[in-house]
Amino acid sequence: MASRAADFLGRRVTAVVAIATLVSAGCASSANIYRPDGPPVGATIYESDASNLYVQDRNGNRAALDQYHVSDVDHPGNVVFMIGLPFLVIGAGMLAALKSGEDARHTEPGGGDGFIALGYMMAYISAIGGGGMVAGGGLSWLRSKRAAHKFEASRPPEWMIPPPAPY
Repeated sequence: MASRAADFLGRRVTAVVAIATLVSAGCASSANIYRPDGPPVGATIYESDASNLYVQDRNGNRAALDQYHVSDVDHPGNVVFMIGLPFLVIGAGMLAALKSGEDARHTEPGGGDGFIALGYMMAYISAIGGGGMVAGGGLSWLRSKRAAHKFEASRPPEWMIPPPAPY
């Protein structure tokens, strides 16, 4: 029974991870851009050059922020990535432990298949949910970092950048 449950869940892992990735990727799409002359701006970075960071808010309004009007940029996705990582690692570890002990369980009388199936289910849920969060958060972060690369690569020295305004 345990191997049937594992096979049943294992065949659908790719589709479920893809769905979880799409769902979690939509959660973190805007960067927090801290400014020295006002409150932080939550917007999507769609492009940059050496002088400007080009952003778009959720209403579709576009703006360009120059080097001295940006104190810091907090790219989206890093929190989702870090929350999902332990779930992925624990789920993968549980699956490895369940798979490694599978031969020993088949030789035991009774086998405890209900608990083993529950363990597989918990391991797959943890691994799939964590994998989706890691992939979605990582993709959001990578997309934002790639769009802001030219801007961040040509930042002036740290001492020349004004600190963010208190808000």
